[in-house]
Amino acid sequence: MKIKHLFSVALVLGISTFTSCDLFDKADDVNFDVDVPLNFVVNISEVLTFSDEALLNAKTNSDVAKYASKIESFKMNKITYSIEGSNASSQTFSGSLVIAEGGQTLGTLTNVAVTNTLETDLPVNVDGLNALASKLLDDKEELVRVAGQFSDGSVNFTLKLRFYLTIKANAL
Repeated sequence: MKIKHLFSVALVLGISTFTSCDLFDKADDVNFDVDVPLNFVVNISEVLTFSDEALLNAKTNSDVAKYASKIESFKMNKITYSIEGSNASSQTFSGSLVIAEGGQTLGTLTNVAVTNTLETDLPVNVDGLNALASKLLDDKEELVRVAGQFSDGSVNFTLKLRFYLTIKANAL
């Protein structure tokens, strides 16, 4: 009888040991939300098209820099934009934000008035956001491009983008 009970106890201990390893692996994971800014200075005269690239560097955020080597995943939640310092009177802009390498669309704007605006959600492409999240995992930065066309005339302003991310990292 004692051997029968000993086998049951050993079996329970063995099963709990193997199933609890996953729990311990996940116990030291941290999830945190960050936002990463990216600005484009727009200054055009006579030419109605615009295209510019800038480096989105997640490590500019101190929390990302702290966990950079331990980040397991990025999740792109949203992208916002605001316009500051605009001298536009009636100009509009239609264009897109894309990942420079590969050209995946992150978001698009259609006939947006180029006037000073508060932070506004950019209409996004979920597949593009997922692609950007994957690319950020490698070296925590990616080149993005804004390209499009203005309705008329010369204009200058700063387009301020903000990328909102949730990051999963191993704390140890």
